[in-house]
Formats: sequence, structure tokens, C-alpha cells
Amino acid sequence: MSGFHEIELKVCDYELDQFGVVNNAVYAKLLPTRLASLGRHEFMESIGVNCEEVSRSGEALAVSELTIKFISPLRAILEAKGTAVWLDNKYRPTRIPSHIR
Repeated sequence: MSGFHEIELKVCDYELDQFGVVNNAVYAKLLPTRLASLGRHEFMESIGVNCEEVSRSGEALAVSELTIKFISPLRAILEAKGTAVWLDNKYRPTRIPSHIR
């Protein structure tokens, strides 16, 4: 595994301004929530991990860092990188369990 997982996020009509552009501030609001849910689930499924099983165990995968690079804002082209951390059932950072690694 390369350490990177790519997803494509789509924006809704109400997130566009009068010129049909998504403002940079809107991305800053959208990315943490969408990456934390959609990105995490897509990534875990891509490596064969069932998110529901992890949730039932009390453990979690949480986004701990997010950076946004606006490559072409007017065309909504950007690069966002998130770092995730595995949390135990007390929400403390811990090593990824061996059956997941």
C-alpha cells in the first residue's frame, strides 16, 4: 500500500456562489466532515476492513490532521491530505491492531 487513498468529493448546488464557484472557506468547512466520514469508510473498505465491526469494538479511526492545497480554486481543483490515527475504546491513540495491518 502506498499510504495514499484517493477519493473524489462532489459539491452540492447550495455550496456554490453566484458565479458557480465553491469558495475556499467552504472547502475548509466541508473537508473535515466529508473526509472524516466518506474518506475513512472508503479507505477502510478498500483494505477489507468492515467499519461497522470496528465501531462495535469501540475502536475508531479519526482524522488528526488536514492540509488543503488550492491548485485551481476557480475550477475546484485542490489537493487535501489527511492523517488518521487509530483510537482504542477509550479514544486514546494506539497502534493499528495486527488483524487490520
